[in-house]
Amino acid sequence: MDLARYFGDEVLHPIDYIDKDWHEEPFSPGCPVAVIPAGNMGAFAHIREPFSLIHFAGTESATLWTGYMSGAVQSGLRAAHEILHNFKSKHVNAQHLKDSIYDPKYKRPQDWDFTYSSKSKL
Repeated sequence: MDLARYFGDEVLHPIDYIDKDWHEEPFSPGCPVAVIPAGNMGAFAHIREPFSLIHFAGTESATLWTGYMSGAVQSGLRAAHEILHNFKSKHVNAQHLKDSIYDPKYKRPQDWDFTYSSKSKL
């Protein structure tokens, strides 16, 4: 329905689609990912902050499923919602902005926030 609002009713009747099986992708078999101890995702919130008009997304900036395709999708949606928010879209609500810099609960870490180590007992 959102696509029809932007592109017209023609998009409601697709004539074809492409499905991607990531398990068969020879160039994306996986890679090492930094493992962040439990309870510490908030300590790195600043990596999700936009720089001017550039918004960052990727599995490394996900708040769930970091290192997986699901995390990449989650962070991509977050970045898209931030951009729509900047365009003053009425279709973006507080739930869409959760874990973004536009979340009312967002608190930017001061320089290097060492409080993360107390949560994980490092």
